[in-house]
Amino acid sequence: MSEVISETSKLMELYVFAISLIGGALPETVDKVFGIALLLLISVLLFWLILLFASKIKDIWTEKFRHLIYNAEKRQKTRNRRSFALYVFRQISEINSGENWRDEEYAELE
Repeated sequence: MSEVISETSKLMELYVFAISLIGGALPETVDKVFGIALLLLISVLLFWLILLFASKIKDIWTEKFRHLIYNAEKRQKTRNRRSFALYVFRQISEINSGENWRDEEYAELE
């Protein structure tokens, strides 16, 4: 947050310096356009920082704390799904190892 403020002050100093090089004051409409553009830029940066902060909170929640609120039923369901997936994997591996998958036997199909 302090980085945004320091960048904003640097932009303001650059703006004042550029105006002094031009020869003083700019017309009021040009000044307002620059002000609105700067305000939009700051708003977009703040929104981006908020989204970045929220995504970091979500990542930390998912990695560190989500598993703590699982109840016994959810844990059992997860174990059952995991064991079923392992069973299916073993069955497919067993069928695969029993078959002859050499390319020479299928070369005639081309």
